[in-house]
Amino acid sequence: LWKTELAAEPLDTPERRAGLKQRLLELAGGITDSSVRSEYQAEFRRRFDALFAVQRRPFVPFEKRTGPWKPPHAPITADVRAFHAAGIDRVLAKAVLAGLIRHPAEIARHMEILGSLKLVDGALGRLFEAVVDLALEDQALDSGRLITILARSGFDAIASDLLRADTMPYTFTAEAGDPARARADLDEAIAILVARPEVDLALATATSAMQADFTDEAFGRQVALVREKQALEDRLANLVQSNEDARAYGPEGN
Repeated sequence: LWKTELAAEPLDTPERRAGLKQRLLELAGGITDSSVRSEYQAEFRRRFDALFAVQRRPFVPFEKRTGPWKPPHAPITADVRAFHAAGIDRVLAKAVLAGLIRHPAEIARHMEILGSLKLVDGALGRLFEAVVDLALEDQALDSGRLITILARSGFDAIASDLLRADTMPYTFTAEAGDPARARADLDEAIAILVARPEVDLALATATSAMQADFTDEAFGRQVALVREKQALEDRLANLVQSNEDARAYGPEGN
């Protein structure tokens, strides 16, 4: 299926790449068995991202620190940094943070991009810093011990609120379930969380450019970014669907 869709047309424009992604989603969505469908969706996303995603620097293993954790310096402009601060999705950020508390081993794997969450201020930002510090200080720390330490550190109320089962429609925020699916969905949620403000900023810039000078190129750029924004929304909707599938077809439902 992958090879067939990959060879269906050239993939030299954002529109064509978006078309490939949509066709893959439709193919996977047509699979009746929820477990098989989830596997195909995850595999298609992995292959697509591996083929087209911007390459990130490899993860550098954590070295013991003497002070509190500081996020890595991201190679982004001041405009992007400011937009991240204002445009980050706080609801999704809360879900990702809850997922990291449920799966603290994932923190080290995502340190390169989790710096974006530092831009969330207030109690949520302080909780995030505490979670990262604790998880990196003890990489064998499991969720139960992490929650206990957070409670003793004054984060009991906010952590308990984040982890309420009825507030987050994602597999990675649930206390029970398929760990592999939860980790894969958490990976996807982090990618969406980081990408959304960047796409929104690029779309706003492209729209302003088109309004200032309407050209076919400017219009095409705006259309491509609108589709990219919609693709992110579709990916987020797929995560919610993944959770609904897990609840409907999990061990309790069989």
